[in-house]
Amino acid sequence: LLERAMGGRLTCVFVDHGLLREGEAELVEASFGQSGGLSFVRVDAKERFLNRLRGVTGTAFGDTAANHKRRQAALHVLRLALQQELTPRQRQCMELCVLQGLSQVEAGRQLGVNKATVCRHLQKAKRALRRAAGYAGLPV
Repeated sequence: LLERAMGGRLTCVFVDHGLLREGEAELVEASFGQSGGLSFVRVDAKERFLNRLRGVTGTAFGDTAANHKRRQAALHVLRLALQQELTPRQRQCMELCVLQGLSQVEAGRQLGVNKATVCRHLQKAKRALRRAAGYAGLPV
């Protein structure tokens, strides 16, 4: 759509930073090459990017002891909230949809309810979890 609107004035720039999966950069380049009249430029910035990462430690990415403690506290609050704040049906819906990855329709079939009911339980569960996280001072 953008190509049609901009015509020959559009140039796509792909910066290859070196952290893609093997062959992925070539796949991106091939995909844009097949698009016809689109102008495409691939910038090989692997060496520059990786050189800048040399010597960077985990703390530069925020992996500190304080962050670890906050994560542990958040997990504790969420575990308590799952046990105390949610109804058994809300826990079932969360388990089926969030943990097991079932769709709301599939979860409804397993629980013997319709999709709207599953959706309502999930919404109430999410609100309860947000509320519990807020009480604990965690970012919501």
